[in-house]
Amino acid sequence: MTDGILTNLVFNVFLAGGVLGALGQCVRTTVGLKKLRDQSAGSTAQFNSNFSASRLFTSVFIGFIAGALTAFFMAEPDLSIENLSKQTLIGFMAAGYAGADVIEGFASRIRPGTRPA
Repeated sequence: MTDGILTNLVFNVFLAGGVLGALGQCVRTTVGLKKLRDQSAGSTAQFNSNFSASRLFTSVFIGFIAGALTAFFMAEPDLSIENLSKQTLIGFMAAGYAGADVIEGFASRIRPGTRPA
């Protein structure tokens, strides 16, 4: 196998890890939005004042990073899209779901005064 093909396969695995991590974070975000909606007691104005699109985007992006990092640390010479099991794909989603808390917690230690959501 040539280095170019290997690089392309590894990149695709990282990309798959990132996309599935972002999807896992979207699941987490959906739960958070439901809780926010319930706390707003149906008031659209209150929901809109508490909702932040930039925070939502940042959260999904952090999920992408967590999934991609998980794929990176799982990388093996024979790792390719075709070799990924269902459990591995679910693991990438779980990394995005849970890993966002880890990354946000780490970032809050670097920048004092900020708190994770």
